[in-house]
Amino acid sequence: MNKYIEFQDKNICHVCKNEVFSKVNGLNIHRNCIPKSNLDEVSACVRYSKLVEEIIKEIKYKYHYDIVSLIADLMLKNLDISKLRNSILVPVPLHRAKKRVRGFNQAELIALEISSKIKKYGISTQVIELIRRVRNTKTQVGMTRQQRVHNLTDAFIIHKDNSISKSSKIVLVDDVMTTGSTLEECAKVLRKDGLKEIKAMVFSQA
Repeated sequence: MNKYIEFQDKNICHVCKNEVFSKVNGLNIHRNCIPKSNLDEVSACVRYSKLVEEIIKEIKYKYHYDIVSLIADLMLKNLDISKLRNSILVPVPLHRAKKRVRGFNQAELIALEISSKIKKYGISTQVIELIRRVRNTKTQVGMTRQQRVHNLTDAFIIHKDNSISKSSKIVLVDDVMTTGSTLEECAKVLRKDGLKEIKAMVFSQA
């Protein structure tokens, strides 16, 4: 097992997973990939590895919450935090049944840590649970991309009582991005609700 965490030191397009050498309007995405995604870009902190997998499991299943603070520190160290200024951090939601059993949503914990830590840089953010997960979907481990997309269809909706401006800067937050299906489905419902600027930041991208 890799005993080291490797920072993601390349600009990777979240659509085709290839390196971006010439950014489009400062974003990590290829021009021809833009029409294929509901996300403007995805920023990943570290490369996925068995060690990263074990770290995430420590949070999800062994309740070692102190690791969340470490993850937030690493993300703020390796990502362009200026892009978070005046943004709304939206954690990828768990279904209420799963959250009730687990007791927490790790994406929400990461978002709250980032929002708290980033204040020392003079950067203001909000954490808002803007999206609800209305279907308790099956675990996606081992699924193909097509199976993941089918599994997540109509799984998310916007909270009815939200009153944020449609010009708000939205940053989806999650622990790991594998195929991107979950982030894309979340971004899709945000687009349908009229949000224009939607990015995502994750601890690790597989």
